[in-house]
Amino acid sequence: MNMRKTLGTLVTMLLLMSLNLAVADTISWDFEDGNDHGFTLHCVLPAEPAPDDPDIAGDESITGVVDPSGEVGLPTEGVAWTIGPPDQFDEQFPAVIEGCHVVDDLLQYGPCNDPFGAAEGDPPYDFTNGRGQSSYLNTYNLNQWGDVLHLATNDQIATSPTVLLGEGAELTVWAVGNTTASWAGTRIAPEFDMAIEDGYVDGSGGIAILSATGDELLASLLIAAEGVDSTKSPKAFTLDLSEFAGMEVIVEVVDAFEGGWGWLAIDEIQITNTTDPNSTVETKSTLVNKFHLAQNYPNPFNPCTNIEFQILQEGHVTLSVFNTLGQPVATLLDQEVKSGTHHVTFNAANFPAGIYYYRVQANSDSQVKKMMLLK
Repeated sequence: MNMRKTLGTLVTMLLLMSLNLAVADTISWDFEDGNDHGFTLHCVLPAEPAPDDPDIAGDESITGVVDPSGEVGLPTEGVAWTIGPPDQFDEQFPAVIEGCHVVDDLLQYGPCNDPFGAAEGDPPYDFTNGRGQSSYLNTYNLNQWGDVLHLATNDQIATSPTVLLGEGAELTVWAVGNTTASWAGTRIAPEFDMAIEDGYVDGSGGIAILSATGDELLASLLIAAEGVDSTKSPKAFTLDLSEFAGMEVIVEVVDAFEGGWGWLAIDEIQITNTTDPNSTVETKSTLVNKFHLAQNYPNPFNPCTNIEFQILQEGHVTLSVFNTLGQPVATLLDQEVKSGTHHVTFNAANFPAGIYYYRVQANSDSQVKKMMLLK
């Protein structure tokens, strides 16, 4: 091939790639460090908040009143969503003494039921999963206090901020759950329940894509999740959103499974080729209020993955990759960077499969995350 033509083709490809990067973005909601990303957590049968009683697992302010039958602390109706690790309420007095997560009358995550694959050795356990994350948007934690909170009629709904979908948009969810038929009953993708305002059909659970006004169900995805796999990774579920390009939508995570012990734990939600319609690339820097290193996406990956970080002040930034021995294997960034949110791609085509760590250092700040390369 003519060298001039080859160079011209490469320049054209690079220009197209840069244009694509300019208009395409990925929104990632990973719920690490208790970050709710602007989600609102609600249910169709809200309970009156009750004063907290430190002897009763500290759940009253979330779930509301005690069981009218008189069993102290059993939540009846209310919001079951929490954001945190699966042992978030360990060492508290359980409202219901049942199941195997009770040790010496205290709540204790343990090996008898270990869907997160963490119960190795003695507690406290390490809930870092194969994607390098340990915190979930979940209806798991408050399930430890009995079935009544999780009545099929008390739909649990987590609603995202509005997003603007672009060409080729795709949603991916990584989730753990207890949604087998024996526990969660009928399992279908979320459907509106016409008999309940803002509710979903009993037995449905997963992701609902709604119009920005919330009155039209555009698409839905059943999240029939179970425990983590052999690499301690949550299962991935995908939904093609390309037909809704140019539309503003909201995402709802729905748990309306029938069984009282059916639950969902969302590790991360990503939407490619999408933006926040309330901000632009130019104004992102004004929205930054903390130093943050996000979990890479996708993760696990092969061979490329994206790393996002945000910095408060302009300064020298290094982004490095290390092996499990702590030896540096790649430097992805080593330069002056402006304040704001930044994205870097790591191409690991020439690296062996395994666990790696990546670290960003900016001024006096530093954060480290774990990622997994598959081959």
